[in-house]
Amino acid sequence: MGLYAEEMIQINARDSGLTYGELFRGQDLSLWNIDRGLPVVSLYAISITDFNRAMSLQGKAPYSLGEDEFLMTCNYEGTIGYVRAALEQTHTLVIAGTELESASDTPLKETWFMTSIGNNDRGTLIVPDRIAEHLSKDMNVLLVRFKPDTDSGELIRKLIPIGLDDAHSYRYMEKEMMYDTYFGSNAMIVFLCTYLGVTFLLICAAVLALKQLTETADGIRRYDLLQKLGASPGQISRTLLKQTAFFFLTPLAVAAIFSAVFMRKAIETVEEFMNIHISTNVGFTAALFLLVYGVYFLAAYLSCRRMVREKRRNIS
Repeated sequence: MGLYAEEMIQINARDSGLTYGELFRGQDLSLWNIDRGLPVVSLYAISITDFNRAMSLQGKAPYSLGEDEFLMTCNYEGTIGYVRAALEQTHTLVIAGTELESASDTPLKETWFMTSIGNNDRGTLIVPDRIAEHLSKDMNVLLVRFKPDTDSGELIRKLIPIGLDDAHSYRYMEKEMMYDTYFGSNAMIVFLCTYLGVTFLLICAAVLALKQLTETADGIRRYDLLQKLGASPGQISRTLLKQTAFFFLTPLAVAAIFSAVFMRKAIETVEEFMNIHISTNVGFTAALFLLVYGVYFLAAYLSCRRMVREKRRNIS
């Protein structure tokens, strides 16, 4: 590795003995689907020395910590609110049999090692070195800053045989590889969903609008008869509005039921497979859908009303 590295350090991630459920005790949790098993998972703990070494590799200033204090870092949107609330409510934690006080009421947002983008650090304890020594090691992390001329492909080819050995298993991740995978996958998903969704939406809305216009044109004589029998233009307009609304809302209701039953499972599957959270985008997508659908509904209603009124003028 020394042939490729400009600088590298090894740090130890340790088992804190404290679960996320214990840290978040007393809070009304509404975790994302990909975090549903988080309450029974133990937090990582790293020594302040290892944490500062990771910060140094990134060119950042070190943090200070008292012998009876702890810090927390978290950069994951799914849990940072709960971590912040825990620090505000609980000012002490017992780690390795020692009571530690919180050195800050807010979590840091630093990254001490990288596993993915957007779903990286759900919350890590930073403890004094003397406390970390009494915690069991959970994972060794090798942080490397490669030389500018390093061929990552060549390095990976040399590392693959080592990873195939069960006695020396490891997880390898590069920043550029992570960016390419994450943004490439998201771009593909967004493009396919947007293209297919918008295409089908426009087709369906256009067909519904055309069908309603055809129905109105076929029944124009009935509307004329209603007006001759004394129905006011306002009553005719309200009737058209109800008919158009029923025509458009019926398939929308069926689609909503289908989405509630099947799409939730589909979203859970995608989130678990891609290790990303997409549920927050559902609201925006629904609003965009309703906007486009509403434009077609309004256009169909106004066209039908104008058709009836022009027919009345021609007869008059």
